[in-house]
Amino acid sequence: MSNSKKRTISQILFIGLFFFLLFRGNLQIWVAFWALGIVVSLIFDRVYCGWACPMGTLLRFQSWIYDKFNLTREKVSSRLILNSFRVILILGFLAGMIAVRRFGYQLNIILILVGSSIVMSFFLEESCWHKICPHGTVLSISTKFSKYRMSISEDDCTGCGLCENACPNNTINKLVESKTREIDNKECLVCFDCQKVCPVEAVNYNN
Repeated sequence: MSNSKKRTISQILFIGLFFFLLFRGNLQIWVAFWALGIVVSLIFDRVYCGWACPMGTLLRFQSWIYDKFNLTREKVSSRLILNSFRVILILGFLAGMIAVRRFGYQLNIILILVGSSIVMSFFLEESCWHKICPHGTVLSISTKFSKYRMSISEDDCTGCGLCENACPNNTINKLVESKTREIDNKECLVCFDCQKVCPVEAVNYNN
């Protein structure tokens, strides 16, 4: 079975669990999966984002629809803007958690985040949310210690750019001194889309 099919099955199972907890009124349990995602990222990179996150699953389906009907969305490439949104969202997330805990406000922070990601991605490409998501921000730090990660062999890479075009999070960049590509692992979703399209099998997930 291909990694793409494994990932699809994983995403279906986790989003099924997410909606089950939502309808049961126990969505706060998902915080445990957030915490587990951070622990797992210390070894296996951001597999939570690419394989388990309900937002990532919904955004993947949304992007599939946009690609199917050749619809376009705005692209935000400015690091200043993205980092500003990232800080705002983190502060908003923390403020919401404090409000819920200290003042007893009935706010479902997790559901608000999921809804925000969907609404935002109607207008901006998928990668924008992945780069400003509060949990993704934490994972981009924890993955610095990751043992396993996606990598592109500089010796095997032909510089065709197919992996760069396939990446849903725009984490693959062209090296200045050559035409080969490299992966920004702190933002990589471990979705294996780059590996799937590589004609020379230069992309690997290893230690």
